[in-house]
Amino acid sequence: RKAIIYLKLKYLAKYMGRNREYELQADSLGVALVSRAGYNTSFAVRTMQLLDSVDMPVFREPLTFSKCLDFTSCPFKDSWLVPEEEESIGGNIAAMVFPDSLKTHPDCKERIREMEKTLAGSKQPATPSSDRFDFYRTRATFELIEFNQEEYNFGEALYQSLQMLKTYPDNIYLRSSVANCLYELYYAQTEHYFSLVTDFPDARYGQAYNQFLVYLHNINSDVLKNQAISYFNANLNKANASPFAGYVALLLKSIGMPKEEAAKLPNQYSTAYKDDYFLKRLKLQFKPKTK
Repeated sequence: RKAIIYLKLKYLAKYMGRNREYELQADSLGVALVSRAGYNTSFAVRTMQLLDSVDMPVFREPLTFSKCLDFTSCPFKDSWLVPEEEESIGGNIAAMVFPDSLKTHPDCKERIREMEKTLAGSKQPATPSSDRFDFYRTRATFELIEFNQEEYNFGEALYQSLQMLKTYPDNIYLRSSVANCLYELYYAQTEHYFSLVTDFPDARYGQAYNQFLVYLHNINSDVLKNQAISYFNANLNKANASPFAGYVALLLKSIGMPKEEAAKLPNQYSTAYKDDYFLKRLKLQFKPKTK
């Protein structure tokens, strides 16, 4: 044990002793180079502020399940939000503090203070607009929802879609993603691979996401099926022009359908929509099994 501690201290002394000083020097040189190149140096501070928040959960507020997943045909039950075990699952990632000895870089707040000293007396505006950053962050979130569905991370994709619907309540893509994820989670339960397509509650996650995961693990396939159908009927029943909504409609139609009949659904889709992406997914979903 003493040998391990010695090696750790030796490593920290050798590789981290001056790294932080070098980082502060690099920041200072970077500000100087940016200034000489004619750019707005205040963006350096803004960049460091964004870097300081990059590991925080994008969605910190919990979902209001009574608004997004409560239907007359399938009422939402508060008991679904109660963990099976009484102990707290934690999840307040914002309150986590990492030991300073494990950090290779100075804290972002310290780097910001040093930059502001370097920029003292500058006539340039102190804080640039974050509009462009917000635009790209929103776009990246939409792309992440699509990526998670492609990678069969349906639990996370469902959570992200429901959260984004708070801001974009009429977005057909988000609504279709919710219905699609509910169906895929239902299908995963019936085919016994549910644990592969969603996370489990964990202290590493934020409280809002953990609450959502408790809900997912407390409901069964019948609830997921009824929620998927009820959600589609309430939010997508008139979205006939959307290839994604049309794709989800056929997935829901296939529930309880004999496999021979389900294999005909891709043909129905190709008649109504000219979308190769979803057509290919349907063909894979309902591919007839050869003997």
